[in-house]
Amino acid sequence: MSTSCANADGVQNNKRKGKPNKRWTKEMDNVLIPLLADMTRTGLKVDKSFKHQAFVEATNVVNARFPTACMDAENMENHMSTLKQKYQDIKKLMNLSGVGWNDESKMLVLEDETYQTFVKGQPKAKEYLNKPIPFFEELWLVARDDHATCDHARTIYHQFGATTLEGESARPPNMPMDCEPVDIGELAASIKTTKKKTWKEKLSDALWGMENYDDNEMEMVFEKLIKDKKQAENFYLRKLSLRKRWLDNFIASMRDDSP
Repeated sequence: MSTSCANADGVQNNKRKGKPNKRWTKEMDNVLIPLLADMTRTGLKVDKSFKHQAFVEATNVVNARFPTACMDAENMENHMSTLKQKYQDIKKLMNLSGVGWNDESKMLVLEDETYQTFVKGQPKAKEYLNKPIPFFEELWLVARDDHATCDHARTIYHQFGATTLEGESARPPNMPMDCEPVDIGELAASIKTTKKKTWKEKLSDALWGMENYDDNEMEMVFEKLIKDKKQAENFYLRKLSLRKRWLDNFIASMRDDSP
């Protein structure tokens, strides 16, 4: 038996006004978010939301890809609040100075020990920390509040108020002052700072925090990594347990290369 869905404008038998939002899946969002981002670029987004035409077109695309979804334009418009909340949640995490950004995997990174403490007070953060965030740049286009002028060609990080700092192109900056940090008491206060660390400072913190290593070998490791940003990031962007494995292998390779 075929499923009867409403048309894009929500006109259908048994369709009632005010019906609760239907269940959205990640797969549906992975179709919807890039689609709405494209519509933003073509001018169908006005200030805080989209023109009705955009919701109608998005509904048709989503229903075509997911025939059992049976969404209408009203469902689509209501779902915007969920996307905006998701964007705000990610912005708050980006405002914490202890959170790093892996641009290759599009992932917010927080080292293991701090992560475990953080998510106890903010369990919702598990959804966004230490795992890829698909279509984040597109979500930014869709969920932010537009102003009279907007340069979509600039990177997302510049829109957050970033300035170009040596070695920091692959990490999102702290958010503007009007973005409140996640309130988890002393933990948030302890890792929040007004100055963003350079990659060399992050390397130093991570490397000298490792215990039970020979000082001479650690000095040699530091001298090599401080000249190689990519190798340094391969080390300090890993969680603590994986840093030890990486460091052991790196030291072993240095020994093998020694005359």
